[in-house]
This record gives sequence, C-alpha cells and structure tokens, in this order.
Amino acid sequence: VAEEQPEQKQQQQQKQQQQQQPEVDQDSLPSFRLGAIADNQAGWGPQGAMAQKFDGVPFMPFSKTDRLGKIADFYGGSRQRNARYQQTFAAQDGGASNAFAYSHDGDDEASFKIVDSGPRQQHKWKKTPNWRKEQAAAAAYRKAKGEAEPAWGGRGGRGGRSSRGRGRGRGRGRGRGRGGRYYQRRRWHDPDIVKPTSVKVQDSWEMVAEFDLEQAAKERASVDDGETLVQAGEIGRFDTKYNKVSCRNTKKLREHPNVEVFTTTTSADPILKDLISKHTGTVYATDTLLAVLMAAPRSVNAWDILVRREGTSLFLDKRPDSKIDLLTVNENWNEVLINDTESVNHPDRLAEEATAVNNNLFQQIIARNKGMVALDQPNPFQDTLAAGEQAAPVGYRYRKWQIDDDITLVARTTVQGMETRHGKDQLLSVKSLMEFDHRLSGNVNWRTTLERQAGACLANEMKNNSFKVQRFAAEVELAASDAVRLGFVSRSHPSDRVYHDILKVEYYKRTQFFQTLRVNARNLWGSLKFFIDKCMTLGDGEYILVKNPNKKIVNLYKLPPNAVFETPEQ
Repeated sequence: VAEEQPEQKQQQQQKQQQQQQPEVDQDSLPSFRLGAIADNQAGWGPQGAMAQKFDGVPFMPFSKTDRLGKIADFYGGSRQRNARYQQTFAAQDGGASNAFAYSHDGDDEASFKIVDSGPRQQHKWKKTPNWRKEQAAAAAYRKAKGEAEPAWGGRGGRGGRSSRGRGRGRGRGRGRGRGGRYYQRRRWHDPDIVKPTSVKVQDSWEMVAEFDLEQAAKERASVDDGETLVQAGEIGRFDTKYNKVSCRNTKKLREHPNVEVFTTTTSADPILKDLISKHTGTVYATDTLLAVLMAAPRSVNAWDILVRREGTSLFLDKRPDSKIDLLTVNENWNEVLINDTESVNHPDRLAEEATAVNNNLFQQIIARNKGMVALDQPNPFQDTLAAGEQAAPVGYRYRKWQIDDDITLVARTTVQGMETRHGKDQLLSVKSLMEFDHRLSGNVNWRTTLERQAGACLANEMKNNSFKVQRFAAEVELAASDAVRLGFVSRSHPSDRVYHDILKVEYYKRTQFFQTLRVNARNLWGSLKFFIDKCMTLGDGEYILVKNPNKKIVNLYKLPPNAVFETPEQ
C-alpha cells in the first residue's frame, strides 16, 4: 500500500496540470497553401504575364537533340563533371551559366588590413648597423696612438685597391660597396694599372703638341682612289680547297720557318728612295704606319712613329726595335689582361702569336704550286735574305693619292695573293683573327658558334679588337684590293700557343668587307689627314708621335740630334 501511494499522487498532479493549460485556437495557427502552377501545354517556360515579367532573363540553353545534363548549373562549373561529357556541356553552355555565377566585390576588402604582430625579418646587411661607428672608433684609436692605417683594411673610399676591399671609394679597405674584388677587374675602375709608353720619354725631348684622339675621330675626308706607280714582287693564287674548311673539317696551320716576311721602314725602301729622289709626293710612308694613324682613335695600347720634316716633304718611319708591326689581341677588351710576363696569354706573347698566325695563314692558303704571278719588278728586298731563306709571296704596290692641293701621299702597300672569280683575276688581301681562349674574351666559343652564328663571332671580335679590325680595313683601302680573305684561326688547346687550327676562311668583296666591319673609309682618311695637317706645320727636324696608353691623346716631341731610344720597363 505504501508503494502505490506515490504513483497515485503523480497521476493526480498530471491531471491537474492538463486542466490548467489553455485551449489552442486552430484558426490562429499558420497554414501552408500550395500556390497555383502555370502549366504551359504548348512549349517550355512561362507564359502570359509571367513570360513578360521574365523577358530577357538568361536561362540555360537546351535543345532536344543535345544530351540533357542539367537544367541550371547552380555550381558554376565548380564541381568535376563527367570527363566524357565535360567538353560537350561546356560547349553547350556557351558561358551562359556565368550570368548566375557569384561575383565578389573586393572594395570592402581593399580597406581591410591585417596587422602582422610577428617578429620582422632582419636583412643580413642590417645585422651590424654600427660597423661605421666601429671603424671610426678604431681609426680614432689608431690616430691617438700614432699608428698607420693597415694595408689590408681601412675605411675604403670610392673603389677599393685591395682585392679584398669592398669599399665604395678609391681607398683601401673592407667597406661595403662597389669597389673590391669584382670591380677591380674593370680596367677603368683600377687606379693602380698605369701602362708605360712604348718608348721612354727622355728629359731632352721637347713636347711640341698634344693631339686629342676624340677630335681625330670626328674628322671626315674624301680622297680619290689613288694611282698605282710601281708593282714589285710575286704573288700566288688562292687554294680553293680552303673553301671547304669548317669547324667540323678543320685544317692544321703550318709554320713556315724559312720564309721571310719583310716589314722594311720607309727610309730603307729602295723603291721609295727612288720615288723620293724624283719628288713624286710630299708625304712618304708605309701602309703599316698609315693604317695605325687611320685607326688611331680606336687604339688603347702604346705606339710611336718617327716624323721627319725636310723642306716641303714629310717622312713617317718606325724606330729600331719597334713593335708597331705586331697585331694586338683583345686590345679593346673591357677587362684587365694578364700581367704575368711568363704567361702564354700575356698581351706581348699574344701579339707575337697573332702576327705569326697571320703570316702563316696567307702563306698556306696561297698555293705556290699553281703558278706564281710575277709583277712589274722583282722583290726589292731580295738581296737582304740570308742563306737558305726565301721571300714570302707578297706583292708590293707603290701608290699615290692627292690628299688636297698641297699634300700628295706616296706609300708602299701590300697584297698577299690573287683569286679568279667569274673569269676575272682579283687582287687579294689575307687577314686573320685568332681565338686563344674563349673564356677570357667574351665567352664566345668559335668551335660551337662559328658555323651557326658567324655574325656573333665577328661582332665579338669587333668589340674586343676594334683597333685591329679598323687597321685591317685601312690596309685594304690603301692597297686597293679587290677582295679580302678573312681567316678564323683557333688554338688547338687554350694553353698551347704553338699549334693552331683553321676553322673557316671567309670571302668578302672590299665594299662588303667595310660594311660587315661597319667601317667608313671617309673616317679613316679624315683621321690620317688630321695628323698630316698637324705635322706639315712643323719646322725642319726630327719628331716622334707617342701614344699615351692611359689617355686618348698622342703627344708630339721634338728629338735632339742623335737621339737614343729606350724601351721602358713593364
């Protein structure tokens, strides 16, 4: 009985709670009514007033012939469709579903910024912000103690002289900036490189004038084609088998040790002496000296030319032991050349090698066994040959030009051979370009580039050897050659200066040669006339033109009687 009493009490309480709850009115409750559906029995889509309301609203295209995919694409192509029908539906949509795509307005986020509360990354160069103060304090301490600046350190001005310096200045030091181990390679950034002149200037020499090469480069002159007075020597014909030489089919360059190539100066030439005695002209020289003056605005290295004034005549000579006949290598390169005199890549060793290559090349590609062509007179230097030697097959042409009303130029020029093309004989000049190590001269490897991009190889040579290239053009202009054979010769190994390979022998007409090298003949004659006009104003006596290798100027000195020439130490 005790257990049944609590259950009865609970039932009575529930009945009382139900009686106390209010009754709910059914009419007051919300109701759901299904709207009227407009059924289009004649077609697809809304009709009547409903059709006018939604007129112009885009909808998914559909054709009964197309495979039905979906009526409307609410996902905007975000889901991966069946790969089989993906392109089909994309073509059917035609981009119409993009009208329903969600467009996000980024103007609200443009003004929203996130504040970075993390640690800010510090650059390496800011990790030691007080290095200037530390150096200044160290310098003040050394000054107070009377100590000198260390040779390896220091503040560093505008271009460090030490190879370990990084200063932005010319002083020595470890300062951070442009001057240092990388910029020291640049010739114009290294103040320590002071090149000596080709001849030592004595105290007894009197400087008469100073010529600006930049002014000479602006000169222009038009000179006639000239007149050939005498032809001497003998020349051979070009060997046509060298037309097939290529980088894949190279030819070894042979040496000619018992063949003499004459470079006799003006005053020692017997034919020029005869022309001088007949008063043929007013200025006398050789093509080598004239070519140097024509290309002088491009020169960087030192050279010198003797000038002798006698009455109305002017004579240009080279001094004994002069190196003006040597062909320079990488003279106009913008990097510092090797200073080790024992190195095979020293500028002096390269000049000797390039000159030997040029002489050996024309003797090899000009065949002696195909018949020699004798000119008007025999070789004028034949008598100077030693026993067992023979003269190189070179033709000497003595020519005359009328520079202006008062100046007549007479010079000895040279041609190296003859070539028959289209039934006509053409006088030939043979020149060579030498590659010693492509890693040290612009990184253009001839063996891999010459066949495909011959223009790139020639452009690199025009940049690194612009003086030599213009010198070649001047010699061709003076000799009035009909054509030029330009040989590309490379070392068999970059460290071997003895053995060479002929990679290519290119043919150019004279005008084409000038256009390829971008040389204007009027500029060459203008530079030459600039120097001749200056020298014609001098009084009688002996002078010397000395090119300053550190500046673009040429100094003119008057020599005392019996002047002694000394070569300065490197």
